[in-house]
Formats: sequence, C-alpha cells, structure tokens
Amino acid sequence: MPHPIRVIGALVTAVLIGGAASAEPRVDARTWLSHCGTATCLTVTGRRRDATAQVTLAGHAVQVAGQRNWHVSVPLDTVRAWVPSHAHQISVRVGGADGDETAALLPIGLLGNEAELASLEVRPR
Repeated sequence: MPHPIRVIGALVTAVLIGGAASAEPRVDARTWLSHCGTATCLTVTGRRRDATAQVTLAGHAVQVAGQRNWHVSVPLDTVRAWVPSHAHQISVRVGGADGDETAALLPIGLLGNEAELASLEVRPR
C-alpha cells in the first residue's frame, strides 16, 4: 500500500495539472485598428485547432486569411452594424454553431459616441 502522503501529493498534482489544462482558452482572439485601403478596419486575429474551422464575428461568418493562426479585417461601418453601440467586446466563434466562443475586447472607445470638445483643460498634479 502506498504511503498516504504520496497518494495525496499525486492527487493534488493531478488536480493542478488538470486545472491548468482546462484554464487554457479554447479560442484565442485579439483586436486592433488598422488601415484597409482608404478606410479604417477592425483587425481580429486568433488561433484555432482546426485550420478549416469556420470563424464568425458577432454571429456573422467571415473569410479569414491563414490556417491555424488566422486574421481578418472588417470595415468599421460593418462592425458598427454588427455590434451594439457602446459595446466593449465582440464575440468570436470558431467551429460553427457548436464551436468554441470567446469575447475579444474592442479598442477603447471604438463604438462610443463622437463628441466635439469646445475646450480641454489639463492641470498638473
């Protein structure tokens, strides 16, 4: 019979390794602004396990470039039509309706209201 401390150590190790493996995000996606021709676009990049898996942004299928490491650029007007105003993230799904989904953060202030400032006051601390 194994020593009880070894059994407990083995169980703790198994739980920690299993927890670390399950904590890995299944969909890894990032966003930033880029230029596409004369327009401004939202570029979304990510990784997928299956190089042929369908990618959707905010529920809309998009054609991506790349295999397991993929990227797509979507014009801001399209993003504004797909995502509610003042949203802070966009849903990214890989693998169709039954695939894995995550929420990728949008650049700060991307979908906020435009405001014209009459003045801006900056004070030293």
